[in-house]
Amino acid sequence: MSLDHLEEDRRPVLDRQCEDLQQIAVLVAVCQNAQLGQLVDELILKLKTMQRKGIPLREEYGPDGSDGHAYASAPGDIIWGDSPYGVANMAGNVREWVFNADGNRRLSPGGAWNDPDYTVREVHNQMFSLSPLDRQAGNGLRLALIRDEPAAIAAARVPVSSPKLRDIIAAGQVSDEVFEAYRINFEYDRKPLNAATEFLGSDRLMTHELIEIDAAYSSPRLPIHLYLPTAASPPYQVVLYWPASIVKELERYEDFIFQFDFLLKSGLAVAFPIYYDAFGRREAGATVESTGTAASRDATIRAVKDLRRAVDYLETRPDIDTQNFAFFAHSGGAGIGAIALAVEPRFRAAVFYTFPTREQSQADIDPVSYLKRIRTPVLMISGKFDPFVPLEEVRSAFDLIGAAPSDKRMIIAPSGHYAPYDLLVRESLAWYDEKLEIPGKR
Repeated sequence: MSLDHLEEDRRPVLDRQCEDLQQIAVLVAVCQNAQLGQLVDELILKLKTMQRKGIPLREEYGPDGSDGHAYASAPGDIIWGDSPYGVANMAGNVREWVFNADGNRRLSPGGAWNDPDYTVREVHNQMFSLSPLDRQAGNGLRLALIRDEPAAIAAARVPVSSPKLRDIIAAGQVSDEVFEAYRINFEYDRKPLNAATEFLGSDRLMTHELIEIDAAYSSPRLPIHLYLPTAASPPYQVVLYWPASIVKELERYEDFIFQFDFLLKSGLAVAFPIYYDAFGRREAGATVESTGTAASRDATIRAVKDLRRAVDYLETRPDIDTQNFAFFAHSGGAGIGAIALAVEPRFRAAVFYTFPTREQSQADIDPVSYLKRIRTPVLMISGKFDPFVPLEEVRSAFDLIGAAPSDKRMIIAPSGHYAPYDLLVRESLAWYDEKLEIPGKR
């Protein structure tokens, strides 16, 4: 059934739970048989009118990973999402409820406009499934006329099984001797920094500097973007930022959309080192290496050294409070950040936003191996319905963190992979206020 004549809004129906859409699909089938297509058109248009009230924009879902559209798009607008067989919008736009059950959940593959772009390729490994009562804005459906044999249809509807939960507690039991062997990989010689600073501009919120220093390894040099808030005076307290893993696939810093303006508005400075393997920063001729390779392991070790080297540089500046370094990391960045906090003692507070628990093929770069050695106060923010990180696993990861009970806190947001932005801002700033030495109230 074509909806092209609905010029008011040709975007897909969304913000629906699975049962709603099953009812729509049944009604469409009935109406097609009875030649009552106009009734279906009116129903769908009514749903669209209702759902447009209060649909969040992209910025409210998180700092990166969106497909670039503020909300769902009309068929054909996202041409890169078409399948090789001519089916439009198979990737991005809205997720699509399918019949297959995953326990008491239902599969919803394809990735929505407000999901990380790796959702599309991760769905087969992660089994992107949700509660059938889930009403996230990105939930939709696709209607199709099925002409297959009954046996083929039945085979396509079989239940699926999510990957077995990982025993995080067992994986985190690393002896002192083994941990010391891991830790030594992240040590380096404290050679001269040879810093060069470039002023990139300023506005009402901040001053932006780009610093380059010698890395802890031979090459390339390490760039650090430093944002100094206009809402505060020196010495600035600095949050070192580690983004999600999507930065390994981007070639330009300018292509990354992130949100740390709330830190600057609160009076905190932000340092964003361009870690090894991010934004194309690699040795000449090197390419992005897959997980499990020796090169991937080396890249992780270099990235952790980059964070430590950035702290070395910040300690040389008289306008920086060197006793109150803070840390903020998102998703894959939080995973490597756990390694960094276990081997780097100079941080006073940290926020892990959506901590990953997927097992790494090499234990010496598995974040879970390092959690017990973290002494920095840690706030962990996770989504109750995150399809990538089972809540049971992330709770166990939190329990493993070696900080004192009063120095760790877990917030479970009523969300998926991205927590509500206001919650993220409120809880993160409250944590920094509690754990850093604040010169006056922010």
